Amino acid sequence: MDVGLVQPNSYSVNNPTIVSSQFTYGDQVNGPNQSSAVIQSFPYAAGDSSTNPANPADPTPTTLATASQVGSIFGLASSRQTGIVYAAAYTKLHAGYGPTVDGYSGSGSIYAINPATNSVSLLVNLNQLLGANTTGADFRAAYTHDTSTTPAGSSPYFDDSLFTAGAYVDPYTGDDYTSWDAVGKTGLGGVAVSDDGSTLYAMNLANRSLYVIPLNLGRPVTPADIKIVPIPTVAKVNAGTSVNDNATGATANNPDGDLQPFAVTYYNGEVYIGIINSAESTTNGGTVAGDPTKLHAYVYQLNPTTLQFGTSPVFSIANMNYNRDEAARFENAGTANWNPWTPTYKNDITTSGFSYPQPMLTGIAFDANGNMTLGFRDRSGDQGGDFTPVNPAVASQTTTYETYPAGETLQAFINTPGNVASGWTLENNGKGPVAGENGYSSGTGFGPGGGQFFEQDYDPTGGHGYVDGGAVAEMPGFPDVVDNNFDPFYTGTFQTGGIRFNNLSTGKSTRPISCMAKIPIMILISARPTGSVGSRS
Repeated sequence: MDVGLVQPNSYSVNNPTIVSSQFTYGDQVNGPNQSSAVIQSFPYAAGDSSTNPANPADPTPTTLATASQVGSIFGLASSRQTGIVYAAAYTKLHAGYGPTVDGYSGSGSIYAINPATNSVSLLVNLNQLLGANTTGADFRAAYTHDTSTTPAGSSPYFDDSLFTAGAYVDPYTGDDYTSWDAVGKTGLGGVAVSDDGSTLYAMNLANRSLYVIPLNLGRPVTPADIKIVPIPTVAKVNAGTSVNDNATGATANNPDGDLQPFAVTYYNGEVYIGIINSAESTTNGGTVAGDPTKLHAYVYQLNPTTLQFGTSPVFSIANMNYNRDEAARFENAGTANWNPWTPTYKNDITTSGFSYPQPMLTGIAFDANGNMTLGFRDRSGDQGGDFTPVNPAVASQTTTYETYPAGETLQAFINTPGNVASGWTLENNGKGPVAGENGYSSGTGFGPGGGQFFEQDYDPTGGHGYVDGGAVAEMPGFPDVVDNNFDPFYTGTFQTGGIRFNNLSTGKSTRPISCMAKIPIMILISARPTGSVGSRS
C-alpha cells in the first residue's frame, strides 16, 4: 500500500495566476473613473527580464472588478478549492470606498470575485451585519467639501487630506483628529484563506481585531457565524518581549496602546498576523515628532482551532530606527527614516513634494524553507495625494503636492529550514546569517545593518530610494517574491504602477511588470496606483 502526505501550500500549478489591486481617483461608484479596473489578473510567467526595455513585454491583464463594483481594495486572498478571490475595503485618501450596503459604509465590505464566471458579489459588509462604524467612522461622512478649492472637472475627493473638526475621532482616546488619521485605523487590512478553503481571516483596523468568517455556508453569513479575536494587548506583548521591543501607549481606555495590526497570512496550518508599534503616543497628539526608537514590528501566530495567540511574538524587529535611503532623491529631502505615526500633518520635504514615512506591516509571505518576507507600506502614501493639497493649516489650497511614499521589503531567515519553532533572524547588511546568503546591496549605510537584501529603488542617480508598496506573495516551487511597486522598471517610465519579481536568493529584481501605463495624473492617486498582490494556484 502506498501512502502520500501532502501539504496543500507546498505545491502550485506551473503558471499560477497573479491578482493585483490598484487605486483610482475619486468617487468609485459614481465618479468619472467608475469603470476603471481596480482588480486585475495575469499569468505568473508574464513580464520582461530587462530592467529598462524600450518596449516592455507587459501582459494584457484581465479585469476582475471595476471601481464601481468594489471601490478601493488592498487585502486580497483566494481559495484553492473554488478559485474565488476575496477582496477587502481599504481606507485611502482621495479614493473612495465601494457601494454602500443598506446605507452602511462600504468601509466594511469584503467581496467575493469569481474569475470563472466573471462575477462580483458581496460576501459580507461588517457595518451592516454588526452595526454602524464596526470598521470605523467613515471620515467623509463628517465634513463638507470645500468646493471653492476643487479644480474644475475634479471630484470633491480632491481635498480629502484637509478635513478637521470631527473628521475622525479616535474611539479609544476621544481625540478629534483630521481625516489624516483615518488611514490605517479604519476599514480593513489583510485577509487570508485557510488551506482547506473553509475560513476567511480578516483584520479590522478600527477595533484592532481579527475576524474569523466561515466560507461555503450555502447561505448568507450571520453575526453568529463570525468570531472576533482581539490582538494581544500591550501588556501581553511586553510580557513576551524584551525591554528593547516593548510596546508603548497603553492606558486604561486603550490597552492596545500604539499597536496597529494589518498583515494576515495562513501558512502550514497556522495564522500569522503583523503588528506595528506605531509609537504615536510619543508624538503627544502630533505636537512633536516623537521617538522613532519606539517603532517595533511583531509577527504573532494564531492557532486556528483554539483562536488563541501565542504568549509572545514568533518574530519581532526591535530597531526600526536604522538609516534609510531618500524617498525622492531629486527633492534632497534627506533619508526616509521611519517616523512614529502622526495623527496630524507633518512633512519631511520642504520643497514641493510630500513624504513622511510611517511603517505599516501589511504583508507576510513564506518560502518553501520557511523564510519570511515582510512587506512594509508607508502610511503617508495613503494620506497624501497626487498633486492635491495636503496641509490643512494652509489657508490657500492652490499649492498642490506630489506624494513620495517609501515602503520597504525585508527578509527574515528561518534558523532551521522547515522548522518554524526555531525562529527567524532579520537580514543584516543585506545578508542572511548563513555564509552565501548575500542580497542586493551591502555597505551602503541604508537598511538594517547598513544594507538591503532586496532591490527596492528606482534609478539610483536621481529617483526614489524605495518603490515598494507593502504587499508580498510567494508561490511554492518558484524562486521569487512578488511585490507591488510604483515605477517598477528600474530606470523606465515613471508614474506607473506594477509589480516586481525579486529573487529570493539574490534579492535582485528579475521581471518587472507595469500594470498601469502612464496616464493622466488625476486618475493615479499618489502616482502609486498599485494596491495589493496575491496569487491563485
